Amino acid sequence: MSNISWMYKNHAETAQWVVDTLGHPYPIYGTANLADNNLQSYFRGGTHYSSARFVMSFGSAIYVDTIIAIHNLNRLTGNNGTFTIFAGNSYPPSAYQSALPVVSNYGTSVKYFNSPIAYRYFEFWASGTQGIPDGFVRINEVFIGKRITLSVNPEYPFRNELIESNIINKSDNGNNLVYNKYERLKWDFNYPLLGISDHTSLQNIRNYCNGGFKPFFICIDKDYDPLETFFVRFTKNSWKDSEITSFYNDISFSIEEEK
Repeated sequence: MSNISWMYKNHAETAQWVVDTLGHPYPIYGTANLADNNLQSYFRGGTHYSSARFVMSFGSAIYVDTIIAIHNLNRLTGNNGTFTIFAGNSYPPSAYQSALPVVSNYGTSVKYFNSPIAYRYFEFWASGTQGIPDGFVRINEVFIGKRITLSVNPEYPFRNELIESNIINKSDNGNNLVYNKYERLKWDFNYPLLGISDHTSLQNIRNYCNGGFKPFFICIDKDYDPLETFFVRFTKNSWKDSEITSFYNDISFSIEEEK
């Protein structure tokens, strides 16, 4: 079992340039949507039942140990989608290639490297041929970076719950009409007597995310189930930090899945 992985500094947000080799011509579906922290926007392929493909350049080699992509390939019938990454120091990149899993229960593909790789160019190629609702391959968010792992996990068992938001309207004959607006997962974490190094790491994550303003990625246990990777943000007003003794703090907070 591995400790929780935290992914928050995203190189994809600061790429030197991005070229879409198989993308839609309209800017509303362009590469600016790939790392905008908004799951409602997306980069879209240019042809029905085809592919979406783009290359990111970082000017010089960057060290990464985690690559994540949120897409709609899981909605293909029979898992007929493929998601492949390429990396290298020349364009187009070809020094490294890996196919990321596409599983019907998940809309996320991930690659957790055992040790960091360092390349200048990263290319993503998502392809699917059937079953996509509107006939286009979509990529909602991409993460390219390094993960943070604390030396301890939160107090076990940490609570996991499903939050539902419904709209209830009343019909003319008095019946309640319930519309499901969204469902999202929520986790309550408690870290008792957290040491100064781990405390600093959590504070850095929270500060980088401006409290609960900016979302980030977590994976509960990458060794057991790497596809249990979620796009989340800190729940508003949930952070509690108390100094117990010198260099030790009790910290508790909640995070919620982004939709």
